[in-house]
Amino acid sequence: AGEDAAERACLAALDIMDLAGKPADYDGLAVGVGIATGMVIQGMVGSSLRADFTVIGDPVNIAARLCAAAKAGLTVICDCSYDALPDKGRFAFKGPFKATLKGKAEAQRVYLLLPRSAQPGGAQ
Repeated sequence: AGEDAAERACLAALDIMDLAGKPADYDGLAVGVGIATGMVIQGMVGSSLRADFTVIGDPVNIAARLCAAAKAGLTVICDCSYDALPDKGRFAFKGPFKATLKGKAEAQRVYLLLPRSAQPGGAQ
């Protein structure tokens, strides 16, 4: 949430990739990240017998699809998040590329967030 959500999401993705970047350290676990920011609804869903705290909305679905499409070690960011970055020069990206996502009639424009080693100034 907030105007800097896309920037914070990119920084978090870089941190995740730093931690999970060596699959041997985690019994072969390989991680890909998908980022989509935007308006969502958050709250409790369910009944008095079983309830979950969750978020719902198109950005949640897009992020899940991008995460599924991201190969190990890659971070895929949707154009809505890319466009929301106030200082695109703070990060290094590759793209744009087209991605076909389940539930979307048209191909989506996406970018790859490059690893921290390729970021200007290490993107701290």
